[in-house]
Amino acid sequence: MHKIKKYDSFAALAEELKSSLDGLVVLSGGSTLPPLIQGFSDLGALNGKTTWTWNDERLVDYDDPDSNFGTVRELLGKDDLVPLPFADNAEMAAGYMQSVSEGDLPQAELLLLGFGDDGHIASLFPGSDALETEGEEADWLVRATASYEPKERWSWTMNALTGSKKTVVLFKGALDGAKGKIVKEVLEDPACDYPLARFLRATKGEVLICQVDA
Repeated sequence: MHKIKKYDSFAALAEELKSSLDGLVVLSGGSTLPPLIQGFSDLGALNGKTTWTWNDERLVDYDDPDSNFGTVRELLGKDDLVPLPFADNAEMAAGYMQSVSEGDLPQAELLLLGFGDDGHIASLFPGSDALETEGEEADWLVRATASYEPKERWSWTMNALTGSKKTVVLFKGALDGAKGKIVKEVLEDPACDYPLARFLRATKGEVLICQVDA
């Protein structure tokens, strides 16, 4: 059974995770990750030894405020950044997958995973075709459609995500808030079918569930 570990701040979480920043680290979009990245930066943990990529991306220009890559690229300093495509382009998608895993399913050292109020992870939304798509070697990036704007996305498939060696599931706020209630349901109800619940049942690696009060 996974347990929830509580942190008073993103700085405290960054302190605990900084030693894990080695090799391929995968980020989620949303508002939770920028303060954690800032925490790594403040600690001097962004030292050029990490390759960062993202588990999903909106089909908007990287300079658009809705771009997952664009939101944090300035915070990541001199580390190696591998953004997902910003356009519906199969050649760009193939090039991205080759860059990340060279023809295999990816195996990230660390996945920093947020989730939505409907339990979605990456851009794998409940009831979507993308959620049910099983990625294959050299073909594990799927076109996805969100339930809100910007709707058009690229996303890692579920089995690409679950190959990560270590996953930090991250949420902020109280346990009786919207995100906290989702986590409790995911952990306590074996029949829960949120994408987050599917991930936790299927993942092959270590999992740490982190609540930040901030």
